[in-house]
Amino acid sequence: MEKFELLYKVLLLLHHASVLNDCVLIGSWCQDFYRYMYGNPFQIPAATTTDADLF
Repeated sequence: MEKFELLYKVLLLLHHASVLNDCVLIGSWCQDFYRYMYGNPFQIPAATTTDADLF
């Protein structure tokens, strides 16, 4: 979970700097991130990749 915590901190910094206002987080890694953020609910399937993409 260390990687997700680091990613969360980076996303928070980007959010506070208004960088994410014009970005969309994409990729199957988002499912893994959402599962981490929301307590691993069964409604969110497991992801197959862990790379981060910004569009």
